[in-house]
Amino acid sequence: MAVYWAKGDSMHSFRKTAPTRTPDCRHGDGLSERRPIRPVSGLIGAVLSLGLCFGAQAHEQNGAPNAAGTQATTPSGVTITLSQVDGPASACLDGSSPGGTTFTANGAAFNGNPPANYDPGINTAATSFNLTTAGTAGACQLVAVGGEVVKGTVTLSFSQPVTNPRLHFARVGGINGTEAQVTAWTLANGATGTTADMTAVAGAMTVIDEPGAGTRARLQTTSNNPTTACGNPATTSGCGTIRVNGTYTVLSFNVALAHRSGTGPFNQAADAYGLIVSIDEDFADAPASYGAASHAYGDLAIGSGGTPEPNPPVAGVAANTGVSADTATTMYATTAALAVTPLAGAAASTDTDNGLASLAAVAGNATTHTLTVPVSGASKAGQLCGWIDFNRNGSFDGGESACAALAANAASANLNWTLPAGNAYVAGNSYLRLRAVYGATAPAATGAADSGEVEDHRIALQPRLRVNKAIVPNTDGGRFNLSINPAPAAAFTANNQGHGGSTGFQSIPLGSAVAVAETAGTATNLGAYRSSLSCTNRAGATVLGPTAATSANYTYTSASTSGASSDTPATSANIDDTELTCVFTNTLSSDLSVTKTNTFAPGQASDLANDTVQRGPTTYTLVVTNNGLMPVTGAVVRDTPGAGIACAAGNAVTITGNGIPGGGPYTVGHLTGAGGIVLGALGSGQSATLSFQCTVQ
Repeated sequence: MAVYWAKGDSMHSFRKTAPTRTPDCRHGDGLSERRPIRPVSGLIGAVLSLGLCFGAQAHEQNGAPNAAGTQATTPSGVTITLSQVDGPASACLDGSSPGGTTFTANGAAFNGNPPANYDPGINTAATSFNLTTAGTAGACQLVAVGGEVVKGTVTLSFSQPVTNPRLHFARVGGINGTEAQVTAWTLANGATGTTADMTAVAGAMTVIDEPGAGTRARLQTTSNNPTTACGNPATTSGCGTIRVNGTYTVLSFNVALAHRSGTGPFNQAADAYGLIVSIDEDFADAPASYGAASHAYGDLAIGSGGTPEPNPPVAGVAANTGVSADTATTMYATTAALAVTPLAGAAASTDTDNGLASLAAVAGNATTHTLTVPVSGASKAGQLCGWIDFNRNGSFDGGESACAALAANAASANLNWTLPAGNAYVAGNSYLRLRAVYGATAPAATGAADSGEVEDHRIALQPRLRVNKAIVPNTDGGRFNLSINPAPAAAFTANNQGHGGSTGFQSIPLGSAVAVAETAGTATNLGAYRSSLSCTNRAGATVLGPTAATSANYTYTSASTSGASSDTPATSANIDDTELTCVFTNTLSSDLSVTKTNTFAPGQASDLANDTVQRGPTTYTLVVTNNGLMPVTGAVVRDTPGAGIACAAGNAVTITGNGIPGGGPYTVGHLTGAGGIVLGALGSGQSATLSFQCTVQ
C-alpha cells in the first residue's frame, strides 16, 4: 500500500517496501509507548585517541555499499561496516520490539543537495548508506510531543583506526501533517562522554547533551520542524555534517525517534535518510615526478607528536596530535583521484606536519646511511619505509628503499640504506619519502594507504673528495701532510704521506668552498721539490690544473643548487662533480753537479787552465756532487767519449765516496751504455767519484 502525508504545501507518496532517497520520514502501522533513550550495554567501541588537531583538511568518502547496504570501502582501503541492534521490547501489547534501524540493500543516491550543506562538499550524487529507523504503531506506542522512543543502536566499525571521521546526513526527519519528528543519534562510546565528542561543522545539524541527566553528545537536526528538501531553506533541513572528535575503530550510537513538535501524541513514521562517511587524508608533497602517496588519517604518525589515549579514555593522558590532514576543501571519492598529489612542490614543504626536526645530509664517503625516525600513536604493529632518490632522476626507484618493522607502541625505528656505487649516486639536493602503515606488508613509494602517514623532505647528498700524493722519482723518501678543509666543516689531514699516499674520500658539504693543501712532513723540506696540483672528476675530466701550487680552492656546486627552482630536479645534473680526486705531485728539485778531469786532485773541481792531454793511456775522473737541500737517490751517470778518445768497454770504473751503488763491479760499458750507472743515496753536500781509463789517440 501507499502512505500519504503532507510536507509543506505538497503531497508525497512513498511505497513502504521500496525505499528511495526522496523521503526521509515513513509511517508505520502501529503504536508504541514513549521510552527514554538509554545506553545499550556491551557496545562500547575502541576509542584510541582524542586527536583534536583540526588543521587544513582533505577527505575521502566511502564508496558504494555492498549488496546488503551494510559495508563500503574508501578509496584508500578503509572498510566501514554498519550493524544495528533493535531497541528494547515494548511493555505493552505482546512485548515485541519496536524495531530498530535497517539498511537498504544496494543503496541509492545520497541526494543531499546543495553541497554547501556539507563540509567538505561531498559528492552528493554518490551511492550512500541508506538507513530507515522504524516508526511506531498502535495505541500504546503513541509518542507525546517532546517524547521519543528508543530504537536500539547503530554501530560503525572501521578496519583501521580513523581520526575525526565525519558523518554526512541527508533528509533526516520530517513533518507528518502537523507533527514533526526526527531521528537522533547519541554517541555511546565517546572519548570524553561530553558534547566535546562531536562538532556540528556544516548544514542544519547540531550537537546537544543527551536527554535526562546524561552528558554524552547527541546529534540531531537544528530545526524542530525539519523539511525534506536540503536546500530550501537550508536552516530547516535535516541535512549537514557532524565531526566525531577523536580516534576510533568503532563508533556506537544509541538511536531514538523523537517527536519534536505538534499537537499531541501520534504514531511516528519510519524515518529514511542517507549517510556518507568521510575520513581525513594526508598527502605527500615532493615534486609531482615522485608520484602521489596518501594515507587515511588515524593514530599512527611520523614524529613524536603524542601517544594513543587509553581505552577507555583516562583524563589527563596526552593525545596524539602528530599529524593533521591536508587540503581544506577537497573530497576524494575515487582511487583515481588519490593518484594525483595536490601538494607537489620543489620545496617539499606544503604539508606542514614534519615529524623530523632536522635531517642530516647523506655523507658522500659513506657506504651506508642510517636514519632514526620517531613515530607515535602505534596502537598495533606495522611497517616504516623510506626512499632516497640517490641518482636524482626524479623518481623513487626500487633499489633506493629501506624498511623496518614497527612494533605496537614503538617510539622510533631505524632505516638503513646501502649507498649505491658509481653513477647511481649523484651529489646534490634530492628528496626523501617516509611512509608508516599498519600491517605486515611494506608500502610502495606511491599509492593510497588505509593507515599511517607520509612525509617528504629535501635531503642533501654530499659529494666526496680525496687528495692523493705522487712523488717523482717514486723512490724518493719525502713525506707530506695532505689536508682538506671544507668550510664550515672540520678539516681533515693525512700526515706523513709518501708516494701513493692519500686522504681517502672525505664528504664535502654542498656549495662549500673546499681548500686542499700540502705541507712538509717529518724530515722533509718542501723547498726541495717542485709541486703541482691537478683535480679530476669521476669521469676523468680535468676540472683544475695542473698548476704549480701547494694549495688550491675548489667550490662544490650541483645543478640543483643554483638557478631557478622547479618541481622536478634537473635530471641531467653534472654527475662528474659528485666525486673529485686531486693529486699533489712533488718532483724532487735535484741540484747535482758533474765534473770531469784527467788531472784529478782532491779538492780540485775540474781541469786546470791550460791543461793538455798526451797520447796514450789516461785516467779520467767524474765527480757527482749533490748541491741540493735533500738527499738524492738514483742519479744516473752516463759519459760518451769525445773524438780521439778510445775507452775499452771492459775497462773498470772505480766508484768511491758517497752514493756507491750496489750490484758492481762496473765497467766503461756500463758508463757509456743507455742505462748508465745509477748511484745510491747522495746526501746534501755529498759526492761520488767515478774513475776509469781511456786511451788518447
